[in-house]
Amino acid sequence: TQQLLALGFAAKEVVPMMKVLAEAVAATGAGADTLQRVTLALSQVKGRAKLVGDEIRQLGQVGLPVIQILAKKMGKTEAEFYETMKKSVINGSDAIAAIIVGLNEKYAGFLELKAKTLSGSWQVLTNNIGIMLGKLGERLNTAFSIPQTLLSLSAIISKLGDTITNFPSLVRIIADFAGL
Repeated sequence: TQQLLALGFAAKEVVPMMKVLAEAVAATGAGADTLQRVTLALSQVKGRAKLVGDEIRQLGQVGLPVIQILAKKMGKTEAEFYETMKKSVINGSDAIAAIIVGLNEKYAGFLELKAKTLSGSWQVLTNNIGIMLGKLGERLNTAFSIPQTLLSLSAIISKLGDTITNFPSLVRIIADFAGL
C-alpha cells in the first residue's frame, strides 16, 4: 500500500486496488509474497508511465491473466495485442486501470466465497492470529527493547561459539596441567 502511495496512486484508489489484487492473487492460490510481487510490477508500470514486457511477464508468472484482460479491453486478440505492444507504447495508467477492472470482473467476491469454506475459514483464522502476534510483538518490542536484547544475546552466542571452537585446546591444556 505504501509503495503504491509513494508512486503517486491516489489514496482513495489504493484500498480498492489492493482488495482487487488480494482477491485475484488469492484466486491463484498464492499468498502475501505474490501480492507483493504484483504490487511491485504495477508500481513499476506506474513509475515508467508505460506498459512493458517485463511487468506483463511478472504478472503472468504469478498466474494473473493480464494478457487476456488487456487484449479484451483493447478489443483485440492476444496475438493482436502482442503486435500492438511491439509497435506502440501502451500508457501505463491506462494499462493499470484496465488490469484492475479486468481482475475485478473476474475475481470479485472470491475472498468472501473462500472464507465460507473450511480452508478459507482456517486461512482467515491463521491470518488473524498472525496479525495479532505481529501487534503483540510490536508492543513487546516497545516495552522490552527486543532488538537490543537480541543483539546482546547474539554477542553472547558468538562468544560461546568461540569458546566451543577453542574447547579442544583448552581441554589439552587442562589435561597437560593435570598430567594426563
